[in-house]
Amino acid sequence: MNKPAILTSAVNHGPNHRQLLNAVNAASESAQAGWIVLLGLTAYYVVALGGVTDRDLLLNSPIVLPILGISVSLYRFFFFAPLIYIFLHLGVLVHHVGLVRKIYALIGFMETQEISEVAATGKPFIHPLRYEVSGNFFTQFLAGPPESGLIRFFQQMMVWSTLVLLPLAVLLAFQIGFLPYHDVTATWLHRSYVALALIIVAFVGVFLPSSEQSFWRALGAGLSRYPGFYAITAFGFAVISFLAFAVATVPGEWIDRTLARPGLSIPAGGGAGGETAQQRPVFAPTALLFEGTFDPATGRPRSIFHRNLVVIDDDVATKDAAQGRTTIALRYRDLRFARLDRSDLHGADLTCADMTDAVLTGTNLEGAKTGCPS
Repeated sequence: MNKPAILTSAVNHGPNHRQLLNAVNAASESAQAGWIVLLGLTAYYVVALGGVTDRDLLLNSPIVLPILGISVSLYRFFFFAPLIYIFLHLGVLVHHVGLVRKIYALIGFMETQEISEVAATGKPFIHPLRYEVSGNFFTQFLAGPPESGLIRFFQQMMVWSTLVLLPLAVLLAFQIGFLPYHDVTATWLHRSYVALALIIVAFVGVFLPSSEQSFWRALGAGLSRYPGFYAITAFGFAVISFLAFAVATVPGEWIDRTLARPGLSIPAGGGAGGETAQQRPVFAPTALLFEGTFDPATGRPRSIFHRNLVVIDDDVATKDAAQGRTTIALRYRDLRFARLDRSDLHGADLTCADMTDAVLTGTNLEGAKTGCPS
């Protein structure tokens, strides 16, 4: 079997084609730099989110950013950090779309030469410029020399997972991380961030696998070339939307109440509530993912996530040096279904705080202010 030729006198290496190759390689390096920054910010946010505890959410404590050591308020971090991430992600996608235009211009020239060479010699031919394109996995996937099906699959997965799925997952993590705070407005803001990212990926990402300038033509070209990955993307969009809008809910918000109807709900496992909470009907996926039964050994719910505060065996009281007493500002807080077993909350200001079905076994509430003035 003849091996593909990579050199022939029929190939014209004009300066324009060399300049186009250089433009593709320069754009590839720039796009890869932006991609690395996006991955770096992703890792940074994951570490930062992992450091936010239920105690921080209970006390609304400032977050100390990793490495930088800068203290940022809880609200500012959860509200503005996702916006920074969305704009960076948009910039990286747009940069890759510009790279695609250059790549397909180069591909057009190489394929014309390859077709002419095959017609003239009757032998398989790979244009030598394919071996000189940037090592960027995105550029290699579109314009590099032929690879095995397995390698091309991994290249596709790198594009899909890092430019499409991962940013959406990070934004969903912001929503889930702030969920135990029980702020419906904040949760809807996080949902809007997820929706915005989905729209950006849908309307900008569709141009990544195609040189078409029309949205519908680009969509058609992508569907014809990569139907499997478009199907996976559509499924991923559906799952993320379902989690953000139907599953990751604040207890009692209208979506939670609407879905907690017979046929869709099961009794909550009491992940952060007591025996009373176990009788609450909760949308089945929410109950399974966010309200698992409480594990006394670990002091955590058995579900993957949780949506109610769990602060156990913790001295959360802070000293007011000026007045010589302990104070915790929890006025008007939504502490429903929270587990605060054996925690020190003496002197806490719980004025108008909603403590419905909260577990306070052994909790020190000496001197705490309760009730709600009419």
